[in-house]
Amino acid sequence: MKKIVLLVIIVGALTETAKAQRDVSGLIEVRQVFGGYSYYQYERKVDFDHILSVMKPHPLAHDLFIKGRKKRTWGLIMEGVGTPLFFAPFGQWIAGEQPDWFLGVIGLGVISGATLTIIKGQNKMVQAVSLYNNERINEQRKRTSYWSVSLNGSMVGLNYHF
Repeated sequence: MKKIVLLVIIVGALTETAKAQRDVSGLIEVRQVFGGYSYYQYERKVDFDHILSVMKPHPLAHDLFIKGRKKRTWGLIMEGVGTPLFFAPFGQWIAGEQPDWFLGVIGLGVISGATLTIIKGQNKMVQAVSLYNNERINEQRKRTSYWSVSLNGSMVGLNYHF
């Protein structure tokens, strides 16, 4: 009888120890690459639409990711508008005309503002992924296991639920 009780205690302790370790499957990993970030889940690169579908049950992270994505998109549009303005005077100069350097200065200002907007958008998206991962870890920690005793006629059972 002592061996059975000892065995149940050892199995229970090992199970609790295994559950206490963090399960990181399903978390989104952010890797910094040249010019931005790449997102990975289960060691595979994922796109923004997949991240949004995964984040749907977590509204705070989902909304923050959408805001960051919109801000990044506006920054990219501004960058697309500012680049031709910046290079227009150089084209005029190559063509032999009098360059209008004011356009270049305006284009440079638009590109500078666009770069800051893109960086802020990317930071919001990284914050959203971090918030999602923290919520997932907290959900996993909330799951508790418990012991129960079951009585069935003259038999007594000890159950472990996890």
